[in-house]
Amino acid sequence: MIEKDFYFLAGLPRAGSTALASILNQNPKIYVTPTSALLNLLEYNEHGWITNPSVIANKVPEQIYNISEAIINGIWDHIDRPIIIDKCRGWVNHLQTAEVIFRKKPN
Repeated sequence: MIEKDFYFLAGLPRAGSTALASILNQNPKIYVTPTSALLNLLEYNEHGWITNPSVIANKVPEQIYNISEAIINGIWDHIDRPIIIDKCRGWVNHLQTAEVIFRKKPN
């Protein structure tokens, strides 16, 4: 289970996403990440998983979700705020992936 509420922030250069992040970070319940590696880590995990011979031989589909959730819970675990806004331009092109991994429609 994903322990914090995750939202996504993706914007074009010079569109104001950094200014928006600064404003949102003033709320003690919200943490807006600097440009985040979360999406890349999830992609690397999935690629490694689907190409691993041991996984291919003994596939347990739930394991990839468990590992993905552990990455999500771990990456910003040191932040003591219940809402994480993950800033990465790549989320725009991966909304379906986010829906599968987070098991809900992306915000």
